[in-house]
Amino acid sequence: PFTVPLVTDANRSRGPSGASFGHTGPDEQGRVAMTKRWDPAPVLIEDAGTVHEVGWREWRMEMDAGDPASCVWTGDHIASWRRDGWGVSVEARFELRADAQIFRLRESLVAREAGETIFETASVSIIPRDLV
Repeated sequence: PFTVPLVTDANRSRGPSGASFGHTGPDEQGRVAMTKRWDPAPVLIEDAGTVHEVGWREWRMEMDAGDPASCVWTGDHIASWRRDGWGVSVEARFELRADAQIFRLRESLVAREAGETIFETASVSIIPRDLV
């Protein structure tokens, strides 16, 4: 069976190699935040002769204690693949906010080859909270 580990003070800062987790607050204004950073570390895929890196530059959840409409969740993720004479990367970002009526989701994606942008898109979605 699959078990879900509990996050406790003893294991709060553990995660994937190079990952760090943080928790702050509530501060003077009642703001509470959880953060994650997972610096990309190279992994060699020997059969393909390719180095793969993946990680979170920053992942953050925050809110004012007792005010669910103040929630903000953001993330900045990167993945790359490279080998002799070739390299590509994909960066994805999101921001999710909510109030009593809607979720507001901003997303962006950038793909690069040899450091040059070859694809880029961004969108904003307004999602009614009628199913929540």
